[in-house]
Amino acid sequence: MTEPAQTTRPAGPRPSLALREAERGVPDGPAASLTTLRCVAVAVLLAGTAQAAPQEQTASGGAGQGTVIGAENASNSTAPMTADNKPSIAENFGALGDPGGLRAFLKSRGITYAFTYAAEVLGNPTGGVKRGASYEGRLSGTLGIDLGTLAGLAGSSIHASFFETNGRGLSGNNLRDLFTVSGIEAFPSVTLYRVYLEQQLADGALSLRVGQLAADFEFFESDTANLFLDSTFGFPAILANDLPSGGPAFPLATPGVRVKYAPSASLTVLAAVYDGDPAGPFRPGVNSALPQVRDLNGTLFRLDDPPLLLGEVQFAHGGEREGAGRPGTLKVGYFHHFGLFPDNAVPAGGGQATASAGPTVRGDDGVYGTLDQTIYRVPGTPDRGIAVFARASSASGDRNLIDLYADAGIAFKGLFDARPDDAFGLAAAYGRIAPAVQRQDYAAGTPLIRDFQAVVELTYQLVAAKGVSIRPDFQYVIHPGAHGVADPSTGQPIRNAAVFGLRVSVHY
Repeated sequence: MTEPAQTTRPAGPRPSLALREAERGVPDGPAASLTTLRCVAVAVLLAGTAQAAPQEQTASGGAGQGTVIGAENASNSTAPMTADNKPSIAENFGALGDPGGLRAFLKSRGITYAFTYAAEVLGNPTGGVKRGASYEGRLSGTLGIDLGTLAGLAGSSIHASFFETNGRGLSGNNLRDLFTVSGIEAFPSVTLYRVYLEQQLADGALSLRVGQLAADFEFFESDTANLFLDSTFGFPAILANDLPSGGPAFPLATPGVRVKYAPSASLTVLAAVYDGDPAGPFRPGVNSALPQVRDLNGTLFRLDDPPLLLGEVQFAHGGEREGAGRPGTLKVGYFHHFGLFPDNAVPAGGGQATASAGPTVRGDDGVYGTLDQTIYRVPGTPDRGIAVFARASSASGDRNLIDLYADAGIAFKGLFDARPDDAFGLAAAYGRIAPAVQRQDYAAGTPLIRDFQAVVELTYQLVAAKGVSIRPDFQYVIHPGAHGVADPSTGQPIRNAAVFGLRVSVHY
């Protein structure tokens, strides 16, 4: 039996993880019960929990202290936020924050949990395949069990997370872009996300994770970039568009093993192997072209696909003393996928390579680098100041849609004494369509010659109360779909899109 190619490349850009089937609307039946679930969750959030002092950690949990824009400010981050490392709404209620002392009791036994609900409205008055606005929301929950405290198994812990997504995504319905303007956009579902066992050894310098994992928690991540809403500032578009099913990243995790070794505060080495296709290959007439629909509840647990390998080395500096210096982190990484990919060098399927027709090549490689750097720290404060980031990546152009990617930005936190927790920033990202893909477009005689997509984002995070944030956001999407999506009225590439949005988040 011939092994299916690991990517799908129909005419035009790869279907966004925003999932175009959202255009059909939220289905009846399950959605009604999800409304009840969200109401219960909001009631629990408002009931509050035990007070917990937030602690600073890097979004990836890697080397050093990270920049002044840490994980607790991340809107796009998939970093594991628990009751112990992110401000909670419960802190606003004093002794009433933990009715009956339940959460304190569980914590004393090594059991912690947290919930976050993010709701947003986004709209594009210009550009895209159509203009309009949409609402979307995500309820996410995490559970941590310290087996050392609970059962005397030193260094062992169990972690699990889930999410419930609702609403209609702007990228999937209006923009058809490659970057996805919101990091919470996904097909409406209730999904088991990550479930894994972690064992720490050598006084915590060495750790092993086994289970259902997501690479965007630890690889190719920037603390500073996580401030922004566009999903490419979380898991970069080069990986989300080139890897099968979008790679092991929200909204899809996959079985894997990850090893981390941190011999010092300044050096961390990460390596992981994942099942290489979280949702399995697309089979026309058999399953959906949309990866998340193929694994709607996160329970496929696939183990028979060609694997994906990721490795990263992190170098941290300047964060040796709390509240002193200008910390920064440099990361370099490599990935290799062992599956089959469309051969961009040979036109197929009417001039464009597809997974279901045309020649293929085996294996895919790429390299990347990330820099986070604090450039100014407000004197006497541990987490207020200015930080910058830059990331870049390159992948083989003869088998990938995007072969070159770069992003960069600047973020400010707590520059004004009256608003010490507010943050705002400006960032931009660029993804180039591989020249071999462009040649296929020319050979096909289509007016849709894909070239590149870029986005510029300006965002402000206002902390209304502990655990509650309000975020106005603006994005300008240049060449949505990389000029590979036609305007329904003209047949020409859709125009650049201006996107305005507002997100409200509550953390419990």
